Amino acid sequence: MDTASGINLLFERMASSADQSALWDLHRLYYQRLFRFVVTFVRNKESAEEITNDVFVEIWQRRHLLGKVNQPEMYLFICAKNKALQYLKKKALP
Repeated sequence: MDTASGINLLFERMASSADQSALWDLHRLYYQRLFRFVVTFVRNKESAEEITNDVFVEIWQRRHLLGKVNQPEMYLFICAKNKALQYLKKKALP
């Protein structure tokens, strides 16, 4: 199974049956890539770890919407980018 069909299947499993093992599989497959992506924004490993984990928590919380996602990998990276930018915006506020 290729990565694209694999992530589609994981999203489908989470959306349709609240399959926690699908979330852990997704985490195993994408954590390192998302972490490296986030650290390029925030320049802090501890913050990047927290943000990356928050992405997976948010994915789980919004799992009922995952069936409507056409490009799951892109969705993950956009979620990660948005979380990183939110962090930077919050950090910049006095």
